[in-house]
Amino acid sequence: MSTARPNDERLAVLAHELRSPLSALSDAAELLARCAVREPAIEHVSAIVARQTTVMRRLVDELLEVSRLDSQRVELRLCDLDLRDVVRNAFEDRRAELERAGLRCGLTAPSQRIPVKGDAVKLGQVLSNLLSNAIKFTEAPGSVDVVVAASDGCASVTVRDTGVGIAADLLPVIFDRYLQANRGSFGGLGLGLPIAKGLVELHGGKITACSDGPGKGCTMTVRLPLD
Repeated sequence: MSTARPNDERLAVLAHELRSPLSALSDAAELLARCAVREPAIEHVSAIVARQTTVMRRLVDELLEVSRLDSQRVELRLCDLDLRDVVRNAFEDRRAELERAGLRCGLTAPSQRIPVKGDAVKLGQVLSNLLSNAIKFTEAPGSVDVVVAASDGCASVTVRDTGVGIAADLLPVIFDRYLQANRGSFGGLGLGLPIAKGLVELHGGKITACSDGPGKGCTMTVRLPLD
């Protein structure tokens, strides 16, 4: 029997246990920031603690989301959505990060509504994960472009970057867990894409990856049924 599932369950328990100390660290960083008036050293330390706490919290959230997907405990709050709005919100949330990374970015969407039935928060999480992945694997002065479209009863969102690309042997398994270690030292657990895949499939959709090889960028496409 594979040990993958028991190991993931242990990681989920660990993630739950880490939430309390992370909250305490976050509160401590905020208190330090308030006490940092005209104290550059304290301000510097508080900023480091705040940034690293944010990173750790993101990792914990990924572990918990994987656990929820495994145990089928992800509850979708379905409603009628315009996919353009979901994508725009995710794009705007990441715009500052894209600009800080020195990347050109663009969003293309049609003038007409693209109706889908979905959970706005979870679909936003999918797009945020794809954008985060594109930013992580693309160096300045590269670009990240997002295209929203609809045809043949299907809505689609494409996230295209000019980053490090994906080797042909990795494409079939790019959505497997913890794969990121095989793509270079970029940090993270390699759970963003598996989580995106799980959430898309819960919506009755499909996510695919395409790349012409290392150094030639990557294209991620999410397809959802039109409502």
